[in-house]
Order: sequence, then structure tokens, then C-alpha cells
Amino acid sequence: MAESGEDKRRWRRVAMDKAVEVKADGTPYPGTLTDMSAGGASLTAEIETLGDDPVELSIDDFGAYPASVVRQWDEGVALTFDLNEDDQYSLQEELEAFRRENDFD
Repeated sequence: MAESGEDKRRWRRVAMDKAVEVKADGTPYPGTLTDMSAGGASLTAEIETLGDDPVELSIDDFGAYPASVVRQWDEGVALTFDLNEDDQYSLQEELEAFRRENDFD
């Protein structure tokens, strides 16, 4: 059993403050990325209830990623990326390079 407070995430999260757009059922919703890993992202945005339909997250300097909603609250949404393992590794390398270039530790 995992110890209390242990992070079970597979991918390292990187805190960010970047403009994003979530597209759900053809409707774009602007927001701000708060953190991201190769597994998914958390962002603040005024988005109506999304449900189970797939969404697309577009991030300046990174690209667009197919995703699914993990949870949603009044101020934002958490997404999991629908990527294969090779694409996740590539994205994590990009994130680590971004973290180093911007002195995020």
C-alpha cells in the first residue's frame, strides 16, 4: 500500500501559466494552463459541463492534444491525454526541455 501523500503519477508535472483553448463539440473555450505532464493537464477556464465526449486541448508552443475530462469544477477542468506511449514520452521530453529553459524547479 502507498504511503499517505505519495504521488502515484507516472509523469512529472510542470507548473505553467500559458494560454490554452479547449475545444468541445466544436466550441472553443479559452483558458489558462496551470500544470501539465505527458499524462494530462489542469487548467482554469469558464467551461460549461463537458460530459464524456472527447475534447482537444491546444497549447501555445506545444500543439493540440486529444483528451478526456477527468474532473471538472467551477473554475476549471482536469484532462487526461489520449496519447500512445511513444507520444507521451515525446511530450514529456518537450516539457522537461521547457522546464529547463524557463528555470522551473
